[in-house]
Order: sequence, then structure tokens, then C-alpha cells
Amino acid sequence: MRDTKISAANIYVGGVVTGSELSAAGEVRIGSDVTGGRITVGDYELERKNLETCRMLVEHSREQAESLARRAGQDGKRMDKSCRALRIPLDFSVGRIVQHSEGRVSVDLSSLYPSFDKKEVDLSVALAEFFAKGIVGVIARTNRKYLIDYPAREKVFMQLLRSLRDLFNAVLERDEMQKRLSAAETELENLRAALSDRESSIAVGGRLAPQTEIEFILPWLNDTQDGGFDFAHKTAQLSVRPGPLAGQCEMAVQQANGERSSVTTELDELEGLVVSIDDGKVRWSQVGAAVEMV
Repeated sequence: MRDTKISAANIYVGGVVTGSELSAAGEVRIGSDVTGGRITVGDYELERKNLETCRMLVEHSREQAESLARRAGQDGKRMDKSCRALRIPLDFSVGRIVQHSEGRVSVDLSSLYPSFDKKEVDLSVALAEFFAKGIVGVIARTNRKYLIDYPAREKVFMQLLRSLRDLFNAVLERDEMQKRLSAAETELENLRAALSDRESSIAVGGRLAPQTEIEFILPWLNDTQDGGFDFAHKTAQLSVRPGPLAGQCEMAVQQANGERSSVTTELDELEGLVVSIDDGKVRWSQVGAAVEMV
């Protein structure tokens, strides 16, 4: 492969690479010689896009969850106000599921979800069935005196039941959004961890010849005061240059912390190398022997 420019997640080349520019997020594996050109590993553009997309999803889900929580709270207060406006105030309490106190009607569906999950049913359908068969009967018995003493007000009672049914739906929608938010937050943390923990390396089966440049990109995330994050990175570089004598080359290194150094070695020692980054320092190994560039 000669004078070629490639950018990919990982790059594998079986033959000789000459004067080419290779850029990979993970690893580069070359089966033969590398004679000049530039190899960059650690590119994180794809990770950046995935993180940005996930961050936007988290922000949107959080806004939606907060909006739905406000809506459920407001609906519960309005329903209590409607109940208290009647000559005989109604009580819509049903165990732990529906609490009618302190100026509001609140719904907690957490005790129902495990049983719904076991049945593997559509939550909205299962909730509608539970409301019709369970909640309505309990509330009717609790407010039996109202229904007997004021039969003409049955329409009002049914309207309040519909309001409670709407509140059930609002709470379900809120809880579902909260689940999506939690899943998105977990995914975001996993993406952040993967960016920090990933390893990049370059393996050359043949000889690494002079006029070859290798660069490692080391990205990280800076947390911001608003709870978000910004992208940043450092680089570490290895340059293979002609040496002072025939058959020699100079390995010039710039570490991630900016320190520079160089070492002269024989060209024969640059065959079958794995070049990697460890704690911000460039290392190469040949036949199991590791040399740290300091």
C-alpha cells in the first residue's frame, strides 16, 4: 500500500505500507514493513459523536421526566381541590397505590411493576385492566355514602374517576421516562469509562523504517460546573529518523507530558515491533523485551 490515506476504527494491512497516512481509534496491525508515512492511533471522533448524542438524550430525557413529574403533581392537586369542593368530600385513597392526603392525590405504581414485568404484558394495557377491575371497585365502596345520598351526582363521581385514570397514565408515563433517563445516564457513564480505559497500539510485522511518524492521542473529559463535560486530549509521539551511522536510526519521543528524549538503535532491532502507550509514555517491544522511552 503506497501513498494511501485511511481512517477507521481499526486498520489491518497484510503487506508493505509506504508513505501512507493511517488513522485509527483502536489498533493498527501491519504484516510487513512500514517505510515512511504517518500512523495515528487514539482518534476519538466517533466516541465524541456518541457521547454528544448520549448527552443530548440524557438532557432531553431529564427535561421530559421533570415536566411529567410536574404535570402529575399539578393533576393530583387539581383533583383534590375538585373533591373538597363537593358537599361531602370524596376519598380516593387505595392502600399504597393511591394516597389522598395533604391537599393532593398521588399515585405510586412501583408495587405493580414487578407483577406486570413477570407477565410480560403491555404496561398501559395491564394498568387499564387493573384500574377497571381493582381501583374503581375500592373507590366506589369507600365513597358509597356519597353515591347513595347523591345519586344525581354520579356523573361528577365518574368524571373524577376519569381524572384519576388520567393521573395513573401520567404517572406511568413519568416512570417510563425516568427509566429511559436512568438507562441513558448509565450508557453515558459507560461511554465515558470506555473513552478513558481504551488501549491503542501499533504492531509492525516487518521493519519500521526511518521517516515514519507515530502519534498517540490520549483523550479525556473535563467535568463542567453545569454538570456537563468538555473534551480534551494530549498527544505522545514517536519519530523514526536516520541515525548517525549506516544501519542505525534515531528514535525520538515526545511523551504526553511534553518531555522529549531520543535513543539511537540498530535498524535490525526495529523489526517485529509493537508500539504502545502506557501511562502517557511511549513504549515499544520486540520479541517480548519492552523498552520504555524516557
